[in-house]
Amino acid sequence: MAAIEERGNQMAVEVRGAYRSYGSLSVLKGLNMDVPNGCIYGLLGASGCGKTTLLKCIIGRLQLSEGSVIVLGQAPGARGHSIPGKDVGYMPQDLALFGDFTMLETMYYFGTLFGMSPKKVRERGKFLLELLELPSVTKTIKKLSGGQQRRVSFAVAMLQEPPLLILDEPTVGVDPLLRAKIWEHLLELVQRTRTTIIITTHYIEEARQAHVVGLMRNGLLLAQSPPDDLIKTHGMTTLEEVFLSLCREQETQERPPSQLSIQHSFTALNGGDEDLNEETPLLKSKRNNKASWTSNAKKMLKSMCECDPINPSTILPRPRSIAALCWKNFTRIYRNPGLLIFQFLLPAFQIVLFCLAIGGNFSGVSVAIMNSDRGINYSEATGMGEYIFDKCTPFENMDNFGSLFVSKLDDKSLDFTYYDSMTDAVDAVKKGKAWMAIVIPENFTQDMVERLGSIILQDNIPDDIINGSTIEIYEDVTDLQMTYTLQNKTTAASELFLEAFINNCNISKKDISSPLQVHNPPVYGGFHLSYTDYVAPGMIVSITFGMSIGLTALSFVIERKEGLLDRTWVAGVNVTEMVIAQILTQCIILFVQSTILIILVRFAFKVYMVHLRSIFLVELLTMLQGLTGMAYGLLISSLCQQETSAMQIMAGSVYPVLLMSGIIWPLEGMPKFLRYISYALPTTYAAEAMRSIMGRGWGLADMFVWRGFTITIAWFLLFGVLATIGLRLRK
Repeated sequence: MAAIEERGNQMAVEVRGAYRSYGSLSVLKGLNMDVPNGCIYGLLGASGCGKTTLLKCIIGRLQLSEGSVIVLGQAPGARGHSIPGKDVGYMPQDLALFGDFTMLETMYYFGTLFGMSPKKVRERGKFLLELLELPSVTKTIKKLSGGQQRRVSFAVAMLQEPPLLILDEPTVGVDPLLRAKIWEHLLELVQRTRTTIIITTHYIEEARQAHVVGLMRNGLLLAQSPPDDLIKTHGMTTLEEVFLSLCREQETQERPPSQLSIQHSFTALNGGDEDLNEETPLLKSKRNNKASWTSNAKKMLKSMCECDPINPSTILPRPRSIAALCWKNFTRIYRNPGLLIFQFLLPAFQIVLFCLAIGGNFSGVSVAIMNSDRGINYSEATGMGEYIFDKCTPFENMDNFGSLFVSKLDDKSLDFTYYDSMTDAVDAVKKGKAWMAIVIPENFTQDMVERLGSIILQDNIPDDIINGSTIEIYEDVTDLQMTYTLQNKTTAASELFLEAFINNCNISKKDISSPLQVHNPPVYGGFHLSYTDYVAPGMIVSITFGMSIGLTALSFVIERKEGLLDRTWVAGVNVTEMVIAQILTQCIILFVQSTILIILVRFAFKVYMVHLRSIFLVELLTMLQGLTGMAYGLLISSLCQQETSAMQIMAGSVYPVLLMSGIIWPLEGMPKFLRYISYALPTTYAAEAMRSIMGRGWGLADMFVWRGFTITIAWFLLFGVLATIGLRLRK
């Protein structure tokens, strides 16, 4: 308080030529205001006249479009200044409290932001709760009545005993006896500590207890003087009559509102006769030459302060503030266990659905078969049949190649229905009863023997033999994945069919095999791998990125809407501290989410991974993708005012990222112009790196892997910087 005494009779708050607009709407219109040090200043005005905007400019929450504000000797937000910060106590019109916190926890949270010791917080908290007649300190805010909640908000504003108190409607909904007690305490506080208090109220007669009253209308102060002086000067009996008279006078003025004369005289407030407020240079200039008012205001603005009035008071993040913010975030999380469990399990639920629904083996696929093959009796065979019979060791279905082919095709995924004619089999496909019709000709075995023999002996094969040894397939190809699956199965069956002869008939494989040789095992992966094994690495990246956006996308939007963000800014917290605290808090949830996700993918669903030791890199890349998603969520939160807007941007971002990142379909299948867009997404190279780690066993030494890590980190930093800039602009 020594610093306050040293200021003597200087103004605690000086506002000069204040203009503030929201788009085309002008709220403050050249307003001038002087608040003497160590007094109660009652600011009266109807809703919408600009009171709250003016208060936010005083505490550094808003920047004037034109004009200047000096608070306790400096512009709000000047480097080294504690406004915003511990030198101002702010009670907004909104409740701006955390409903899940107890009263004691609320005090500890804001006390820590103000740099108070736990002991000091307990002492002040106990005093204020007794003063304001509040119930048990362990009761949560949301369980209090509306009036009690307002009193807790009032207590928070006075917690650190600041030299400047700004109270927006502090006595609304308060019992008259308690209201009188509050005013008694405020008057005693001013007299004892020379605290300066700016208070807005709807109770006009209540404002008579203030040392100075400012009457505000349409963005201007009509008058500011001690209430008794106003009443005496205007020859009225009540302050309400004075206000009404000034409003009528303003309505009848023909000159612009900014030229209205402002009654501006203060008498000594502390029992002395000294005038605490001489006319300012601006007002003298206005009285001498009203036409020069605007130019003088601009000159004063230029000379008073060179700093940005909304710059944070500190540049580097403070561990104390980060710890308080993290504690606040963790407390809000564990007070909602249902939401916490939902956050933990939602990514796991999504990966379970993916692994169960996507890429699995088909079952119950209907196939129509018409097998009219008459077979062959090798004991009566002549010619080529006799030649083949002599070379072969008897095997199953050797005498009926049609049945042999069907046996090689048969597995648990196909459901065969046999028909007597080709027409019936094809009609089954046309009517949607089957996906494929297989028609085996009457002389298939005989003609196939002739065909194989001719191949072995390198003779020409007649067309009728080729036609008679060909199985006809009729397909419904409207489902492309089903088509590929059935074609793969029929191709595999034909290969197994030929292998029966190669293995049992002493025939050289090279005589009838393809000139291509596919090595098994392959260089990477395995022919047994499913579509799930291909998509799963990318889905880990996509799900983690998308879910992490949701962790932070609504955080600042909700707190801003409830007024909590404003109160935290006023407590001196800067943007960097807010961003760091959010990321640190959500990292715990992210780690649990990613760990559950990877355990399910690798151990529950047996998704292919070359080396188990690669799981560390998988976890690390997953965490980095989660951090990138959180940073993007913070960016969304910094730009949006409403939850619906944030949710729409979030939902509109996740789906295109999933489709264009090469997760579901290779990038080579995209048009070239779209491929370049895909490369710019934060998940594309990360999905490629995840696939290389899991499917190829590569490490950070390989370009595909370290490129994925590098680009992920770059996106995280970019989103983090943009989110910080967005929050600063919104702040």
